[in-house]
Amino acid sequence: MYLLDYAVKYDKYAQLSDKYEQQKNEAKKQYVDMVNQIKRGPNREKFVNFLNKAIGVDSVQYKDKKGYSYTYNHSLHNPRISKMPTLLEYYKVVKYSLFDMDKDELLPPKDIPFLRYKEW
Repeated sequence: MYLLDYAVKYDKYAQLSDKYEQQKNEAKKQYVDMVNQIKRGPNREKFVNFLNKAIGVDSVQYKDKKGYSYTYNHSLHNPRISKMPTLLEYYKVVKYSLFDMDKDELLPPKDIPFLRYKEW
């Protein structure tokens, strides 16, 4: 869940002016460090196993938990949680982005073929 928080913070500051350069750099560092910890850290196998289990056998447990946007949209003051990705979809995005596609960041919603919520 740290990755979710860092991804939103990074996305938020990336959209703001250079006035927020320090916050942007700090948010980017936290985000990149967390991605590296998940993909290349000593607990990589634990993360992979958790994601496989979360989107497989335990997917029912996460499919109704809504409100897990990993991007920031400053134009949405009060996004409707019912229109946001579920926790299950978020876990699928993490696995797809970092492991299946071998990216060093979470792919934007428009690039996720299975994501129902392209704009929230």
